[in-house]
Amino acid sequence: MSIPISPSSEAFLKHMNFQEFFHMGGYAVYVWTSYGLCFAVLVFNLITPLRRKNEMLKSLRRQLKQESRP
Repeated sequence: MSIPISPSSEAFLKHMNFQEFFHMGGYAVYVWTSYGLCFAVLVFNLITPLRRKNEMLKSLRRQLKQESRP
């Protein structure tokens, strides 16, 4: 299933090069900053729970060692 593209959009996409794409019509600073911040938040949301889990496991292991000692 394909999405129909208007003839004007198709012509625009054929003539756009990478430099124009990355320039984003003069809005590149805002667009790429938004993408960067979004990516940073996603990475933070992935890493933070993993670090907390590892810290919790270390803490529980320490507690078990202390409790198992006579």
